[in-house]
Amino acid sequence: MAKRKQFGLSAALQQGLKDTILIAEDNTDALFDTFIPIESIEVDPENPRALHLSFSDLPNGPSEHDPLYQQKKEEFDSLMTLGDSIKQEGLINPIVVFKNGSNYRLVAGERRYLASVIIQKKNINARVFKSKPGPLSLRLLQWYENTAREDLNLKDRLDNIKTIIHEYKLKYQEDVTPTKLSEIICLSRPQATMYLAMLDPFKDVEQVIRDGKLNNLDKAVFLNSIQDPVKRSNAIQEILQGASVFSIKSKQKAMDKQSINLGSTKSMVVVKALVLSVLENPALVIHRDKFSENSWEDSRAATRAFKRLIKLLEQQPL
Repeated sequence: MAKRKQFGLSAALQQGLKDTILIAEDNTDALFDTFIPIESIEVDPENPRALHLSFSDLPNGPSEHDPLYQQKKEEFDSLMTLGDSIKQEGLINPIVVFKNGSNYRLVAGERRYLASVIIQKKNINARVFKSKPGPLSLRLLQWYENTAREDLNLKDRLDNIKTIIHEYKLKYQEDVTPTKLSEIICLSRPQATMYLAMLDPFKDVEQVIRDGKLNNLDKAVFLNSIQDPVKRSNAIQEILQGASVFSIKSKQKAMDKQSINLGSTKSMVVVKALVLSVLENPALVIHRDKFSENSWEDSRAATRAFKRLIKLLEQQPL
């Protein structure tokens, strides 16, 4: 199997980055390539991708006493590898910055910049905007830079996309559809649809993404499609233990086949009698108050009450 290229951009991303730079160039009317002093560069605090490493951890690496040592050490080792590549081959893709007073604010190329700090370069090749690009162009530049990373986690990808969508809505005063998002950031329409589906996830799904435990978009979308909180919680644990989406779906189908059809009735009196009779069980009597104000004449309210009872029976040992 051919070795995967580590630091290159795909053809689609290269074209997207080129187009975005042209847009930004039109907006700022000034763009040029040059070498600038490393010490004059400052990172963009609003860039949605955040490293654990701080500038104080460079160029020698994080302290072993640092609470975030393990995460920082992994990031530092990755930057060291990139630094070695820069030493041997030079900086193939210049970083992108804009003039910010007497300094330069980093737009794209944070890892290349930090790797150059680690190998103690004094100057770095940069593409310079004389003034700050527009907010949307700025975020698109950072998106193309960040998505070239193989280890970019799902949390950072979602944060990038949320920021891009926010800036797009501010600029054009319109919603972002899957088709529009696919055009903006060079994704397939199915991918864009999945990203949009994850912009407002259930809290438990969001938490495992934020914790860095879930980085697969397909699995995240699957988990977020499970409406039942108990089933979703169980599925999350299975995914974190290495289960595939296919295996979980297969198990759920098997369980659904084993479910029992309790029949149906149009009599709300029958439903009320069944529910209240079951709640006479000593193990369930404490839950009677939850059903006391139910409107039994309303078929939808009676149905919801019966479903609540079934769920209660499944969860409560008798």
